[in-house]
Amino acid sequence: MKKQIRLLATMGLVLASLGLTSAIAREQQFPQSTVSDSPSMPQQSPRLRQLRVNVPEGSSVTIIAESPLNDAVSYKSGDKFVLVIPQAFVASLQSDVRGRGFISMQYDQRGEDVAISFRLRQGATARVDQKANGLEVVFVLPDVAMVRPATNRASSPPLSTSSPIKNTSKESLPDATQPPVPATQGGGVPNLSNLLNSLFPGASNNVTANTSDIDLSVPESPAFTVLGVTPNTIVRPGTPREFATSLLNGLDQNGNFQSGLAIDTAPFLLFNGQNVTLKDYNAYYMTRLLSRTQFSFATTKGASQDDTATRLALGLNLTLWDRGDARMYHPERGPEGDVLTCFKANIVLPPPPSSATPTQAEIDQINASTEALNNKEADLCRDKARKANWNKSSWVIAYAPSWISKNGQNSSFRWNGGAFWTSFAYGFEGVPSLEKIGQLILHARYRTREQVPDPANQGKFLTQDSAFFGGRLRAGNPQFAFNVEGSFIRNKPLGGKATNSNRLAFGVEARVSDNLYFVISGGGNLGTNNGEKKGFVLSSFKYGFNKKSQFNPKP
Repeated sequence: MKKQIRLLATMGLVLASLGLTSAIAREQQFPQSTVSDSPSMPQQSPRLRQLRVNVPEGSSVTIIAESPLNDAVSYKSGDKFVLVIPQAFVASLQSDVRGRGFISMQYDQRGEDVAISFRLRQGATARVDQKANGLEVVFVLPDVAMVRPATNRASSPPLSTSSPIKNTSKESLPDATQPPVPATQGGGVPNLSNLLNSLFPGASNNVTANTSDIDLSVPESPAFTVLGVTPNTIVRPGTPREFATSLLNGLDQNGNFQSGLAIDTAPFLLFNGQNVTLKDYNAYYMTRLLSRTQFSFATTKGASQDDTATRLALGLNLTLWDRGDARMYHPERGPEGDVLTCFKANIVLPPPPSSATPTQAEIDQINASTEALNNKEADLCRDKARKANWNKSSWVIAYAPSWISKNGQNSSFRWNGGAFWTSFAYGFEGVPSLEKIGQLILHARYRTREQVPDPANQGKFLTQDSAFFGGRLRAGNPQFAFNVEGSFIRNKPLGGKATNSNRLAFGVEARVSDNLYFVISGGGNLGTNNGEKKGFVLSSFKYGFNKKSQFNPKP
């Protein structure tokens, strides 16, 4: 009998030891939650399973428990995928809960059950795979937007959400030495639709191209160019504005005083800008060409005895190529040189409300503060992009017809010929000492049947054709730049003898405020074969307008 009692006592001690060891092991594997923002947990019971939720790579979510979760159920409600796990509570939650397939994640304790919900990205689907003592929620997009190195984190979720977002952490950028590799469609064309869709908070297929507009110096007006009254006669390629105006005063190249007004537009953006998306702008060259086509109208009035004529002109300017186009996505330039990449790094999501059921006033306050913060960050991004792109290489071609009223009467306008020209700008890309401060511009222009005052007969005009070749060097920064230009001009009057001259000019351009620039230039003709050496001084105020996208999450 005593042997039986000793045997039973020994078995009891062994079983108790095993139970204690198992409990300690479970406690070490599943420590209690320290997440401060988790819902109130129910009184822990032996029936409740501890859950750990992790987002290992962004394309899936793993939920681990100490016992099988084969009793879990899932369903889709609107844009949410919901997973309900009975008899459980969340003991550990990864802090960065975002992914390529879902915008946000939250969980609710429903008595002794846990409901984990994911707000899906547009077009994304989700499924649940059973794992040993756990579940894996797998998210699938229609097609992958971009392939990143495994060490990089997922793209930032968009701002357009119907409820406040809990997570406000900023997106880490890819390593600058390992830029994202665009997924390709047939023929190797980048799938820009999805690339831009996951680019930065708020980026989607309908984000307009003006989101990334930056304030670069207003380009010279084509209509002023054909009239020969631009402060800088070597025309600089530039980013056309939706609307721009220029006021001009001074002595022209013939020594006659002129005053004038020019109005310039980019008609495609002005009237259709709300339909020009970043996706289309990046994917289609024709969309970029139309968006950057500039149309202008200008008129000038002479105010000296030798020239009292009124002139008017139209102008058409096509930007064929521009490395400084801020609407193009250049992730290899990093956040300092690419405005869209900078948006991705700095645009933030709205913070969580202070209560579980926020009032409309609280939501409006969240919207206002987040919008103000994002607009400030966006302006800083645009400022960085302006400094990086103000002198990039580009190429334009243009044509401008003109008319003249020799006596200044509106009823006396007659055809005054036209001009073709092209300008190529080189930004010294890859030359460390020059690429941030300099730009070289080469210009060629041919002008036909221009009527100009006859220097030998006061009040008379002669008709001439002219050819113009020149170069211009800009040095400075987006706020202030110094110009020096030299050119060769050949004028051929009809029935007369051709004359050649060289022209040297100096000038400055200054950014007075947002979109407002002041330009002044002066110089004269040198080495003319007819002995005339007239000087000129021209100044102009130029104002350009572009719509600037605002970032408002509106939860």
